[in-house]
Amino acid sequence: MDKETLIFSIDSLTPDTLSMARLAEYLKELSVLYGSQSHVHFECVSKGSACLNVRIDESAQKDVAARLSLVRDGTAGPDANKAYSAIDKLLRNDNAVGSIYVEKGKNILIFPGRQKPIEDTITITQHTTVDGVVIKIGGRDDTIPVHLRDPEGKNIRCMVKGYAQAKELAKYYLDTPLRVQGSGTWVRDEDGWNLELLTIQSWVQLDRSPASEILRQLAKVDDNGWNNYDDPIQEWKKMRGLD
Repeated sequence: MDKETLIFSIDSLTPDTLSMARLAEYLKELSVLYGSQSHVHFECVSKGSACLNVRIDESAQKDVAARLSLVRDGTAGPDANKAYSAIDKLLRNDNAVGSIYVEKGKNILIFPGRQKPIEDTITITQHTTVDGVVIKIGGRDDTIPVHLRDPEGKNIRCMVKGYAQAKELAKYYLDTPLRVQGSGTWVRDEDGWNLELLTIQSWVQLDRSPASEILRQLAKVDDNGWNNYDDPIQEWKKMRGLD
């Protein structure tokens, strides 16, 4: 057998009601879910329910099957699990249930979609620390909106109370990375815990000096261990698994 066809079925849609934009969203997540992306090829949307037919090259069939098995068992990597959750969320929004099966075969993976019980949203407030760069600040009230961009590029919604604090914080706009502390409002929903809003209470500048310079300075300090190494930078690389 030189090819295998996997079919992803969406029970509430048909080829006539599945929009091109929605099709693209499903295919994007399915591509991540299946893995082996250079060996996975979209063929068509077949009739009945909207059925997305994907051909798997023979060389990748075992890898794709193993990956889907791990997803089914809940032991897959974060990228595959995230794709599975994203597909299931699309199905819920489409009031659908989905499944992946081999052509003329049994189901390999089920997506509960609309049948998944909706978890109650839980909100807590706790002391929170985040790192980021101020990318937006401004407002007319005493509580002034602030947006940070963390090292991974995620936008974090914050606010600061009082014009004096806002003016001080504005000095770092699009400049020095900060370590910000304050009262964080965390929300847990079906996708896990997310920081909804951080009320900033204090911050410190992060040292942007390269690690090599920091280690050189540490090596000059007596009795801290680093001055015992002939090459502290090389030792740091070993500790970090970079060598």
